Amino acid sequence: VTYESPLLKQPTKQPDTPQSNPIPEIFSGPLQAGGYVLLAGIPDARLLDSLLTQPQLQLIYPVKHAGQIKSLRQLYHERGHSSSQLSFLSGTLEEIQLPPYFAQTIIAAEHIASGVKSYSDLISLLYPALRPYGGRLLLKCSEADHQKLAAEFETLSQAKISRI
Repeated sequence: VTYESPLLKQPTKQPDTPQSNPIPEIFSGPLQAGGYVLLAGIPDARLLDSLLTQPQLQLIYPVKHAGQIKSLRQLYHERGHSSSQLSFLSGTLEEIQLPPYFAQTIIAAEHIASGVKSYSDLISLLYPALRPYGGRLLLKCSEADHQKLAAEFETLSQAKISRI
């Protein structure tokens, strides 16, 4: 069985190739602190490659299809990235047991790409994994969805829901 992955379609870069994918400004501030970064449903290989230029980050990337993991590990090892910098987890966000308070930053795609029914479910699933006092959940959503989420989660402990 072959599983398609946008990450596997990227050409392999040589370790001495200069990185041409700087971190987008929207993420650079939250990532200054370093630590664990969970990429939830992010199919963008360019974002992953740009995050890999930051040695202070340990990236965790859930992969729905276990068959992709070996190929992804090999691909990124060939690109010069160790498993201590980039880890692939097998399963959906709902299947993976994320430890509480482990992630400094979580970057999440739209809820459908993350394999969850709604943005509310996605936040409820990911929020416990964020570090208190400075942990950030960056969620791709529309202004209308943001307004609904801000109202729904306004009483969430130590959470500030803002739109970048």
